[in-house]
Amino acid sequence: MKQNLYAILFLICTMFVFSQCTNIEDLELGEFNAEYAIPLFNSDLSISDVISNRVDNTSLTVDENGELTLSYSGSVLTRSANDIFDFTAQFVPIAVTDTFFVVRNEDFEIPGSIEIEVLNLKSGDISFEYSSDIPEDIIVNVEIPEFVLDGESYKNTFTSTFDGDLPVTGGLFGDNLAGYQIQGGDTLLTIKYDAILPDGEKIILPTMNVFLTRLVYEYAEGFLGNDVYDIGRDTIEIDFFEGWDQGVVNFEDPKIRLTALNSFGFPLDANFFGIDVIGINGDKLSLESEAIEEGVAVDFPRFDQVGETIRTEFSFTKDNSNIIDILAVGPASIEYELDGEPNPGNDQSGRGFMTDSSRIDVQLEVELPLNGYTFGFALRDTFEVDLTSNENVKAAEFKLITESAIPLALDLQVDFVDENFNILGSINPEAGNEFIGAAPVDSDGVVNGITTKEIIDTFDEARFERIKSAKMILLRTGFRTTNSDIPQLVQFSADQSVKSRMGLKLEVAN
Repeated sequence: MKQNLYAILFLICTMFVFSQCTNIEDLELGEFNAEYAIPLFNSDLSISDVISNRVDNTSLTVDENGELTLSYSGSVLTRSANDIFDFTAQFVPIAVTDTFFVVRNEDFEIPGSIEIEVLNLKSGDISFEYSSDIPEDIIVNVEIPEFVLDGESYKNTFTSTFDGDLPVTGGLFGDNLAGYQIQGGDTLLTIKYDAILPDGEKIILPTMNVFLTRLVYEYAEGFLGNDVYDIGRDTIEIDFFEGWDQGVVNFEDPKIRLTALNSFGFPLDANFFGIDVIGINGDKLSLESEAIEEGVAVDFPRFDQVGETIRTEFSFTKDNSNIIDILAVGPASIEYELDGEPNPGNDQSGRGFMTDSSRIDVQLEVELPLNGYTFGFALRDTFEVDLTSNENVKAAEFKLITESAIPLALDLQVDFVDENFNILGSINPEAGNEFIGAAPVDSDGVVNGITTKEIIDTFDEARFERIKSAKMILLRTGFRTTNSDIPQLVQFSADQSVKSRMGLKLEVAN
């Protein structure tokens, strides 16, 4: 009698605790004269719960019709003006060997094939150092016609006095060039000087050096080269298939979208070394497209758009690539590498520009509209369970109730497993009752109802004893579209969900 009283008290406490922790309403159990009724799990899982924002690079958008698009973004790959054109230290020093001395682009290590015609200086200094071996006073007039400020070329005059020692030296240190424009071309700059003795005779100085230091430009114009430069490589992690168990997934209209933000004022091609999809099973498939072979033309600002950033978007789609086929393997990641090719037409007469803040930002994004059909797509989930406290069990009844508003048929497999995922036993639905039908859809693939299914499995004493040590319930859910013969296009939305609840009823010996 005391045993029965304790059992009844334990039952009341157990049901009270579970009723406080889990909403298990409407879970009706059978007609056993059972001692215990135990809820095991209760879930309400929506489409957005499953896939939204599971990693930092993921975004889930919902349009005005509630339809979902899942996007995975790669890193932003950037190249700045200094990565392409950084000449600051290239002009130190310039040894002037004649009174009319020409400095050309090719005389100095201007990066690559760049030919500067106009260079606006934000800052910089020019210094002069000269000597004369004639024991007389000397006046030196210097002009650099290509250095222009307010319409006037750079000019300076230096006077040196003979003090009895040779050589006679002079010059200037650190004259400010901020605001000057270098108006070059084939001739980058010309250094002209007159070295005049007291009697008016002009001489050639044995030493005349010009130093350009700390040059910082804010605008450059000319033919800015066609030397290919590396933009970078990246890997886009895709977690949609993390719980994927088997099968093939198809999306109606997936895209791999390239977005480039460019403020360099010259033509540029983004050339891919390749875009490879790495499947969850390690398979590697390459995206095939004419744009991979020829590159993607990146738009650029014109001369009346200096300082502006121009946006270019290009998408690899089912119409211009094999994207449908390569995504069907269930991608774990997408790898790509690309470089930039300025002036791909190699028109030497073409003029472009860049500023000190010019840059190009390139990003790849994988866009998966959840508006398509699937074959054999399977997920799995686990729930902790502890059945060890249940003694003297004569029979057990497991009941699983599912209400689905998702337009995918469900094929459920429920296993009881140990800590190593060894299967100790399984729920065995009656023949013909193992499938849960997809939520009904209309002719446009829009859900217009709910599908409910109840699965019951009874365990005898021996069968229950085999699963008693289970640590987890492993739920494997396979999906497919409503029509298994001709795949039907269906539409997913954020509020579509599947509600599942599972309970256990035990008959315990007195």
